[in-house]
Amino acid sequence: MTIDLDKIKSIPIENFMVNLGYSIKSITTSNIFFDSPLRSEKTASFSVWKKNNLWKDFGSGEGGDIIELAQKIWNITFQEAIERLNKQNYSPIPLAQITKHKKSELQLKKLVDTVQNKALLQYMKERNLQPNKITGLVGEIYYLNNEKNYFGLAFKNDLGGYEIRNKYFKGCYGTKHFTTIKKGFDSITVFEGFIDLLSLLSWEDLKSDILVLNSCAIAPKSIPIINQYQKAYLMLDNDKSGNHTTDLIINQTTAKAIDLRYLYQGFKDINDWIKTKYQNNG
Repeated sequence: MTIDLDKIKSIPIENFMVNLGYSIKSITTSNIFFDSPLRSEKTASFSVWKKNNLWKDFGSGEGGDIIELAQKIWNITFQEAIERLNKQNYSPIPLAQITKHKKSELQLKKLVDTVQNKALLQYMKERNLQPNKITGLVGEIYYLNNEKNYFGLAFKNDLGGYEIRNKYFKGCYGTKHFTTIKKGFDSITVFEGFIDLLSLLSWEDLKSDILVLNSCAIAPKSIPIINQYQKAYLMLDNDKSGNHTTDLIINQTTAKAIDLRYLYQGFKDINDWIKTKYQNNG
């Protein structure tokens, strides 16, 4: 299959975002603003420049073209991103239609405790997750967004909200917050996202309590939780955000914080590491 990089890079980022279910928050002469798809925020600071079709997340300082954005949202490689973008149809949206796009809230239709949906099971297989090893930690969510039906993996946080993931969408239903899983240990392992937690537990044992931030922006709020433990094992991403959050926790917690990212040095995150480590067993 021939892939035209110039054609892929010309896919309007605002169309890509809207097709993924993200709502346009405001429009100026040159920019379109969304809530960041990469972190939690109260004020939309994710900007798309219509003229050169580039994006920037002013909250994190990250930016780039549509391929780099797809890599981050879907947590995949460059090659995987261009192949997936090449398969999709992101036809132009008339400006009048974009302007009329209103803020929408996800409307919950159904929650299921276990994953049974074939598409979601296939997605889990692609991420090298083993459903039988992580039963009770993740379920399914069915919801409406802009009057369209969607579904995804559902991971509950401590305020009753749900992180949502499927092959094409990364979002949240309800209030964004961290997730704690307490087992009575005197140590806690800190993850950035729940896919990383599920990746590790699919293949290896973890003898500690668990904290999933669900967004690095929530890390400061989690410090009182971490302070309840003697040790904190940090397994965040190997990127700018992961570096910043790791340093923040090490400097602010009273627990003995241990950075374990050396275990998957050379990989972006735990899922990339686990997929490679157990690629012949998936």
